[in-house]
Amino acid sequence: MGFLASRSFITQLVSLVACAALCTAGCASGNRTLKGGPETWATSISVGDQLSVFTHSGREKGVSVTKVDESGIYDGKAFIPYSDIQSIRVLPGESGIWGNTAILVVITVAVVAVLASLVENEIDEGFIQDAR
Repeated sequence: MGFLASRSFITQLVSLVACAALCTAGCASGNRTLKGGPETWATSISVGDQLSVFTHSGREKGVSVTKVDESGIYDGKAFIPYSDIQSIRVLPGESGIWGNTAILVVITVAVVAVLASLVENEIDEGFIQDAR
């Protein structure tokens, strides 16, 4: 059998892509600290995001964003102006990025599995043969 016709190669390929997709999901869905500053934070935060906000006074506050604009963040109870914020960390879970990442991982694994199945079928049918 040739290189592509090896069942162990196909199994290893599917495993490698599945692991890479899961690792990417883990990196993307973890806590992420917003870069830049107040001038870019408004475009990086969405309604529904769960945040951990660190103020200049050293306090940390959990925030569930109900409204965001160029001057600050609203959490349904209070307004936090960007001028009071030292840094913002987006928490995983309810944040918008989690849903997109999960969908991407599922699609990637499904596509690789289908391609591997097609290649295996071609091997079984004899269409892919040793190139001797």
